[in-house]
Amino acid sequence: AHEMTKAILPTFTAGDWTVQGKTGSTRLGHDGRRSLGWFVGWAEKNGRKIVFARLVVDTKRTDTPKGLATRASFLKDLPQLVK
Repeated sequence: AHEMTKAILPTFTAGDWTVQGKTGSTRLGHDGRRSLGWFVGWAEKNGRKIVFARLVVDTKRTDTPKGLATRASFLKDLPQLVK
């Protein structure tokens, strides 16, 4: 199952890291004011592997789905998060 999942997920780069993961977005509450975005997956660099999950919850409205924005911020931050 892991190999099949790995084969269908898109691949991204973040510095020297190769990243694969899945995004998602939703709204919370009866009024939908809080939005959630997540990016979960794994990253590899020079034989090192890490598993990650980033969740963003806020009330900012944007035209970009929150999951895609969460992925973009994670890919930008990853090289500084893990040395």
